[in-house]
Amino acid sequence: MLGILFFILVLNIIFLIFFDKISRKINVFDIPINPLKNHKKKTSAIGGLLFLANIVSYFISNNFGIDNNYLSFKENLSIIIFVTLFFFIGLYDDKFHIKANTKLILSIVIILIFLLINENFIINNLKFSFLDYYINLKNIKIVFTILCFILLINACNMFDGINLQFGFYILILSILLFSKNVIPNLFIIIIITCLFFLYLNYKNKLFIGNNGTLFFGALFSILFIYYYNFIQKKITAADEIFVYLSIPGFDFLRVSFSRLYRNKNIFLGDRNHLHHLLIKKHNFVISVFLIQAIIIVPIIYVYLTNKFLYGCLISLGLYISLIFYCKNITKINTKYF
Repeated sequence: MLGILFFILVLNIIFLIFFDKISRKINVFDIPINPLKNHKKKTSAIGGLLFLANIVSYFISNNFGIDNNYLSFKENLSIIIFVTLFFFIGLYDDKFHIKANTKLILSIVIILIFLLINENFIINNLKFSFLDYYINLKNIKIVFTILCFILLINACNMFDGINLQFGFYILILSILLFSKNVIPNLFIIIIITCLFFLYLNYKNKLFIGNNGTLFFGALFSILFIYYYNFIQKKITAADEIFVYLSIPGFDFLRVSFSRLYRNKNIFLGDRNHLHHLLIKKHNFVISVFLIQAIIIVPIIYVYLTNKFLYGCLISLGLYISLIFYCKNITKINTKYF
């Protein structure tokens, strides 16, 4: 492990030094011609490449395995291909802009093929901490699993809007899963890479891009199902996972329903996300701090108490409170809810 850690550090340092040349070679930039953009100058959007390079290096050093105690070589290899495909979909989208419906259909096809090849990653039942029995998904298990993938991938994609926000969220999830002491080496790699990415992101030199958000949406979908299906002693209930993913999930659902209410495509961007609302009141540092605070508080609560239902309620209460704070309203406006 010391050898791979040294290699990862060297790889990140090389990227840090030469990322301008790498960016120009790949030629994927976020150009602020869209009025929805917050930045003012052309910025490299290949942040996902940094994570992909480091994580694939980990897989190779670990004989192409996340955890050889639980997963077969076929499963491990298909996971690498799966997350890499989503990286390239995002990269192509960053460069050429894929239509939202095309991207959705392509995502569903890739997820379906992955699940047909790896039936162990299908969610067969739901166990909630407040119920004494499992809910068997039976004939809808594949549809439900695909829906979970799609929701998380799109929630991650929509959650990226201002510097530091998505990077800190990945860092928080990685520290959390590292603390559960399952495949800790993988999360050490992600944490180290996050620190390099956050530095460049803070300097406004590098964005995670759709290549990064789709990659991480796919990767964390796999990892949470892995924990839930294979190692239930580490994640024991579906509502525990919900706490960890709740803030991006709540924001995705609120914005989606808002767009549907206004007869707009849910995949077409606007400035109604939580980070956009906060930016109107504060600078991005305070906005990022407030968002990370409402993510961390329920996570710490459930980590200490194992009361997952209360954690979900705390997360929902904090999210709604922050929306009300942003809007300065005393009466619910259906345009935003």
